[in-house]
Amino acid sequence: MTRKHRRAALGFLALAMVTACSGTAAKSVDRQPLGAAPETPPVVTTSTASPDTAPAEPDPETTTTPPTPQLEPPVAPDAVNIAGAALDAPMGDLRAVDDAPDLLAVLERRLEEINPVIQSLVWDHLTTGEESILVASIYPHSEFRGDPTLAPAMADLISGSDGAPGHTAVDGFEFHEIELDGSWWYLWANHTHVIIAAGPQELARSRMVELAAHNAEEYLWAPGDCIAIAEADGLGLPYAPYGEEVVVPCDTPHQWEVVAADAAAFGDGQGPRPDPDQVATTSQQDCEEGFGEHIGGDPFDSSLEVTHYLPDELEWDRGDRYTACLATMTRDAEPSLVDRSFRDQGIALSVRRAEGDCHAWTVREAAVPCDEPHDFEFLGQVTPDEGAWPGLDGLGALADCESLLEATASTLTVDGATLTTYAIFTGPLAWSSGDRRLACFAVADQAGLPVSITGPIGGAWQPAGAPGDGITA
Repeated sequence: MTRKHRRAALGFLALAMVTACSGTAAKSVDRQPLGAAPETPPVVTTSTASPDTAPAEPDPETTTTPPTPQLEPPVAPDAVNIAGAALDAPMGDLRAVDDAPDLLAVLERRLEEINPVIQSLVWDHLTTGEESILVASIYPHSEFRGDPTLAPAMADLISGSDGAPGHTAVDGFEFHEIELDGSWWYLWANHTHVIIAAGPQELARSRMVELAAHNAEEYLWAPGDCIAIAEADGLGLPYAPYGEEVVVPCDTPHQWEVVAADAAAFGDGQGPRPDPDQVATTSQQDCEEGFGEHIGGDPFDSSLEVTHYLPDELEWDRGDRYTACLATMTRDAEPSLVDRSFRDQGIALSVRRAEGDCHAWTVREAAVPCDEPHDFEFLGQVTPDEGAWPGLDGLGALADCESLLEATASTLTVDGATLTTYAIFTGPLAWSSGDRRLACFAVADQAGLPVSITGPIGGAWQPAGAPGDGITA
C-alpha cells in the first residue's frame, strides 16, 4: 500500500488554537497539587533530592558542587508511522491508489486554520474499482491529544458555511456526519487520533466503522509507566492519559511517572456524572493511595508534584470513566528530566520545611534567601483536632492559616501588594484517618495577580516587579 502524508505547518502558536477548539484550557489535567487550595497562585512542585538517594549534609571539606549531568532530551516518536498505523485495518475488497483524491485538497484547505494542532496527517486513497474514498488519520500535538472538542471543531471547519455537521451511530460508534458537494464525510476520534473517511455515503461510512473498530482498544497508562514528551511533540501532557507512544523505559530520560491509573474508576459508564467535587475527590483518593503504594509515604510530605487526570463533562458523555495520577520533579516550575524510577523512594524524596523559609516558583523547591525575589514564605504547620477535609476549594485550610500570617507579618500591605495565605494539606484518605496537617505559606497579591516579593514578611518586605510578571506568573 502506498501512503502519503504531510506535516502540518507551524506558522502559528499552537496555544492560540486552544480557544478555537474549546474556549478553555486544552487539557482535563487538574494541575493543582494534591490537597492544595486553588484560590492562590497555581503551584507546580519540584524535588529537593534525587530519586534514589536520601538528602545528606554536605561534606564540610567540599567547596564546590559538582555539575548536574545533563540528560539528552527525549526524541519525539515517529508521528507519521503512529498516524499511519490507525489506518491499518483490513481493507476487504478495497485497494489503495497512489494518486491523491480530489477530496484531499478539500480536507487540507478546510483544516488549514488548525494546522498548528496537527503533528501529522496521513491519508489513503482507496477504491473498489467503481467507487473511491479518502481516509485520513490525524495525530495531534501532545497537548491536543484526547481533547473531546477537537473532532467537533474539525467537523465544523469541514462543514464551513455549508451547514452544521450531523451525528450518526453505527455498530455502537458515534460519528460526525457531513454532506458536502455530493460527498459524505465521517469523523471519529479516540484519545490519540482523529479518523476521517469521505466519499460515497455507504462506502465511506462502512470504512469508518472498520477504522473505528480497529482503533477502539487503547492503552491507558499504568502504574510504573514513565512518560516522556519531546519538545517537538508538543507543549505538555496529552489531554487524556492514553497512548503507548509516549511510554518509555524508566532508565531513559523522561519527565513523568504514573503512580495510579484506573480505566473504570467511576463504574461501568451507566448513570449520570456525579457531582464534580465527588469526581475530583475520588481522583484525589486514587492518587493518594497509588502514591503510597508506588512511591511510599504521603504526597503531603513529598517533593514531587502529583498531577491527577479525571474526565471532564464532555469526556464523561462519551463514556470516559478513568482516573490517573503522575508524579514529576520540576525546576523553576518546569518538569525536569530524570532517568530513574521514583518507585519506593518516598523517604528519599521527602520535604523538610522550616518556618521562615522562602521559596521561588513552588512551595517544594529548595529554599532561597529571602532577600531574593520569591513567591512563598513558610509560616508553619497547623494540625486541626477535628473538622471536615478542606476539600477542593481549600477555604477551611486558608482560614486556619490566617492567624499564622497575622502573627508573622510586620504589615499586610505594601505599595498595593497584599499578603494572603496558601495552604497544602493531607489528602482525603489521610484526613479521614486522623492525619490532619496543613502547611501554611504567605503569598502576595497585587491588582488581582500574584506578585513576587523581596524580604521576609516579618521585616521590610517589598513587591518585586509588576503584577503577573513575578516568578509565579
